[in-house]
Parts: sequence; C-alpha cells; structure tokens
Amino acid sequence: MVNRRTAACTYQNLPPRLFSPGKESAGRVIAVGDAVDRVTVGQRALTLVEYGGYAEKLVVPEDLVMALPDGMSYEEAAACGLVNCSYFVIFITIHSIRASLFKTS
Repeated sequence: MVNRRTAACTYQNLPPRLFSPGKESAGRVIAVGDAVDRVTVGQRALTLVEYGGYAEKLVVPEDLVMALPDGMSYEEAAACGLVNCSYFVIFITIHSIRASLFKTS
C-alpha cells in the first residue's frame, strides 16, 4: 500500500534529489549498534521515517523502531503506521478542544 503523498512525491519538505520515498517501513532488524538495548537482531519491526521507507535497508534511531505483533503482516504494519499516528494526533487534538469547551473557572 502506498499513501497518496508518497505516490505523488508531494512532501511538505521536498528532500534533495536521489532520495528514497516512503514514510512507513516494516521488516526484520539485521543489525543494531552497541548502545541499543530495546531492539534485537531478527526482531520484526515497524518504523516511521521522514524519507527512505521504500529503501532496501534503513538506518534509524532506536526510538523510532516499534515491535510488530506476531499475527501482523509486514504489509499491514506498513499500512497502519502513519494512519495510526494521524488518528492519535486527531484524537488528542479533539480531546483538548472538548476539554477546553467544558473547562470551568
């Protein structure tokens, strides 16, 4: 699944040329740095990146890696990453607006 913005290459901040598009990526971790303790080699993972999600390999900070549940396919994971982040931001925004409407002083 490819999201509309990626397919059209209409990023808000256009990267320099010779970049790999894609914001969501899922796969197996093939290596970790010495200071990494939350992610392990062979772990199934999802990551959300600004660019490079369609590259064959990615290097990402540990805090951008999320473990995948055993029953979730890579396609499902890559398709739900950005959608769930968008949902979360919308939920928090709406909740904040509603809370401010009913605030009593």
